[in-house]
Amino acid sequence: MRPGDYTWHPERPTTRGVAVVVSIPEQRVHVCRTGIRIAVSTCSTGREGHETPTGVFTILQKDRDHRSSTYNDAPMPNMSRLTWDGIALHRSSPRRT
Repeated sequence: MRPGDYTWHPERPTTRGVAVVVSIPEQRVHVCRTGIRIAVSTCSTGREGHETPTGVFTILQKDRDHRSSTYNDAPMPNMSRLTWDGIALHRSSPRRT
């Protein structure tokens, strides 16, 4: 997959919860419902000094139009907060040219 590529199969099983699995070595996000993968996408995880933590997290907060208080008010659309100290999943913002 190239950056920004994804697959999506919402017709797959609809019961139970959703799990999002981030593979740091693969730079991929896998979305599973009832243990069956329904989506996969590329991702960018943390860099040196801002490493991505590992573990199991629950979404604490969602914000469709979130802006970073750490990174110069950068847009972080569709943010899902995983920790209160700044770890979150979010969509990338379009690059400015």
